[in-house]
Amino acid sequence: MNRFPIVGALLASSGCVSVVTTAGDPLGGAPAYEEAAADPGAAAAAQPFVGLELEEAIAGSLEEMEFLGGLRVASVAAGSPAEAAGIRAGDRVVKGALGGSGAVAFELARVDQWSALLAALRSGDELILTVERDGGLVEVPLRAALRSGGVRPPARRFLERRKARCVVETELLEVDGRARSAAKVVELPPSSPLAAAGLAPGARLLALDGVDLAGAADFARRVAAMPWGERVELDLVDDRGRRTLAVRLHRPERHWTAVEVWPLLAWSESADEARAGMELLDLWVIWLFKYKREGETRRYSILRLIEWETGVGALTEEPAAGAAGAAGAAGAGA
Repeated sequence: MNRFPIVGALLASSGCVSVVTTAGDPLGGAPAYEEAAADPGAAAAAQPFVGLELEEAIAGSLEEMEFLGGLRVASVAAGSPAEAAGIRAGDRVVKGALGGSGAVAFELARVDQWSALLAALRSGDELILTVERDGGLVEVPLRAALRSGGVRPPARRFLERRKARCVVETELLEVDGRARSAAKVVELPPSSPLAAAGLAPGARLLALDGVDLAGAADFARRVAAMPWGERVELDLVDDRGRRTLAVRLHRPERHWTAVEVWPLLAWSESADEARAGMELLDLWVIWLFKYKREGETRRYSILRLIEWETGVGALTEEPAAGAAGAAGAAGAGA
């Protein structure tokens, strides 16, 4: 009997599946990036207030979204410095500068850049905004006030939890006489590839793969969209000066989650190892052996005819002893 066709058919019907797993990883999971918790002391302190609610302007379809230049004015608070300066809803704020005329102006395209600009303000500081309205640009000076409570300022600190594995914060600074937005490294766990490459908290990331960064949110978005283990180049400034550093993004461990050689064997396990199963000689209507595990519960079956289950049963809440005694006494009295 020629066994090669049978072996070939078995191999053709077999399959193996592997997945990326971050089980037991404190930074693993979803979402890929998110707003990080703000410093409690800074959050409780009085916040710079100009009375503007700005939002990022996005154009295009869902498949091809792009950010427009500047931030759209969604609303202006009544009685605020912005209202007194004549800014109104629908305007577009494209630049902001701290100080009088001639001050370095920072381009504004992301909400976290606006938040970083506000964070640098002190009560009475002059803020000059370049505002676009009806196709024209005008410089609008206003003075910030401090206000406790009220609306929480926009986020400027973000956690990228999968590829770069770090917390970054948007910061505006001058580098070589040029206004730049940077993603300042705030926290680095030992497992971060940035730490492995020699970076330390305090480094300012200026560009990713030669493209300028528009702050922490921009860095987190772009890194999260990259493949696992991608090699990237970071243009940065740290205690060693201005330099470019090559970094290999994090690549988590992989393990098998499913193997099938039908009809002889099938085995599977969830990525978090909470569920597992195995089947031997599965002929659809009957099988030789089947095993499933869900948490601490294990189920076994032989030839569909013999089945049993082992493990820890579900816990049920029972009434307190005092309550049970009172209920018994009431029943006896009735």
